[in-house]
Amino acid sequence: MRAIVGSLVALGFVLMPVRAALAGGVLATPPIAFLDANMGCHINNVATKEVTVLIEAIHSDGSVEDSGEVVLAPNAQSAVIAFPGAVTVPRFCRFTVMKGSRRSVRAHAFVVENIENTRFFLPAT
Repeated sequence: MRAIVGSLVALGFVLMPVRAALAGGVLATPPIAFLDANMGCHINNVATKEVTVLIEAIHSDGSVEDSGEVVLAPNAQSAVIAFPGAVTVPRFCRFTVMKGSRRSVRAHAFVVENIENTRFFLPAT
């Protein structure tokens, strides 16, 4: 009996990180650089429960240029707008799901290139 209890306790410690990994998670976009562009980090909650997310716009040197923690109701969205003007060094967006599941959100960088007025999205994975 003691061996069974010990095995169950050990199994619980093994499964705890798995549950934690499923509960939150980090999504990031690929780095991007332009001569003249504006970039924003956008996230949508596609689930039926509230999620809490830390949105960060990150410079290539690792510094956080802008950030914000948001609580998103179901079907809500939010963004951190960063990098106005010249985006000549690579930057990216990082989304840390603090409450909820990363499967509950869809995140991307939205880039507006000003020379040709081109708009596109870079999905976070």
